[in-house]
Amino acid sequence: MTSSTVEDISNLFSKSRFPSGLKAYFLVPYFPIGLLLGTIRIFIGLHTFLISCILPKSSSIRAYVLRVFSLVLGLCVTQEGLEDCDRNVRVVVANHVSTLDHAAIDLILPSVIPSVWNLPSVLTWLLGFREMGAKQGRDTLIQTVKQHCLTHQLPILSFPEGAVTNGRHGLLKYSSWSFSLDQPVQPVVVTARRPFFAVSLEVLGSRWWQDIWWFFFVPVTVIHLKFLPVVHKEESESVEDFARKVQTIMAKKLSILATIHTSADKVAYAKRMLFQHPSGARLTASPSPVASSTSSTHLRMAKQVKEVLMDVPIHVILQDIAETNSVDLTISNILEKKVTYTPETNPPSCSEATVSSTSKLPPIVPPGSAKYAAAEFSRNSNERMRSFEERKSALLDNARRRYKEKHGIM
Repeated sequence: MTSSTVEDISNLFSKSRFPSGLKAYFLVPYFPIGLLLGTIRIFIGLHTFLISCILPKSSSIRAYVLRVFSLVLGLCVTQEGLEDCDRNVRVVVANHVSTLDHAAIDLILPSVIPSVWNLPSVLTWLLGFREMGAKQGRDTLIQTVKQHCLTHQLPILSFPEGAVTNGRHGLLKYSSWSFSLDQPVQPVVVTARRPFFAVSLEVLGSRWWQDIWWFFFVPVTVIHLKFLPVVHKEESESVEDFARKVQTIMAKKLSILATIHTSADKVAYAKRMLFQHPSGARLTASPSPVASSTSSTHLRMAKQVKEVLMDVPIHVILQDIAETNSVDLTISNILEKKVTYTPETNPPSCSEATVSSTSKLPPIVPPGSAKYAAAEFSRNSNERMRSFEERKSALLDNARRRYKEKHGIM
């Protein structure tokens, strides 16, 4: 591990929304103005969103109108290196420093953002993402995006870090899916600043709507885009090496480190910092009491799911729990493969527990039963569906029984 890839993960994220010292007091007289400005901008933002949905992405009128509206909303986008921007490249990758990075890039280079998060369809649409099969798994996503690159003019925009950082110290390790498309990539380096008030663009544990509110609240946020030369994959390079090469190039341009920390590491770090202090005491500083309380509940529920489905990563469970607010629904979503994840390697005790629990499963397809559910693969779709539902029901019943036995619930 070289010095160019090592960085304390705590340096990658902001812990507080507001600056310390005298700078914080400048916000006090501005607060009522910011509150009024933010409220007005919310309504303007709704109109901007409608315009962006109605006009074609490639329309020059749309670009001009959205540029004007963005300035009214306090978002100023600047760019450089347009001579290195190849409009024929179908994959654009950028680092991630704010919730509105995709909107800023879309103003200069109209693009399509595949949703790689397990979000509700309405929220996916509202945030400007497009469903491309991520819920069906990584392979489906890659094949769908490859087909898009072959048949559409608009490029795919990807944030391979998978999570927002403060952009000051290092880049998270790049996910390799956007480098698996057999396409050259157009790197875009994103930086952001707030000239008048040093209010952080992101805070560890904050929600996307909270970050957007502060865009509306402050007078202006400047997002600067720098287009770098297109990067091609060498024949001898693996996909992972290609992703690492692009990460290193972008980190060097930003004068920060290309770290080995992943978005999953951010979730684990956030869990430690926001929910439990290493000494065992609750942290007093959190982004908001409501958010902290809700997150604490989600963590407790996620632990319950983890006890039942031990091979599922905790950050995957937390993402689904945030949407369902239900242990049963999350277990059901995972068993129905609505949630995609890479299974963790279970320690021996977990494996033994899994084998033990499997041996306790009630018989699902007893021979000769009237509820025979196709012990072998049936050619009849109705029989296959009935078999699947019975097996799913048995797994859920077994999971609930294990949980109740573990916690002494009658």
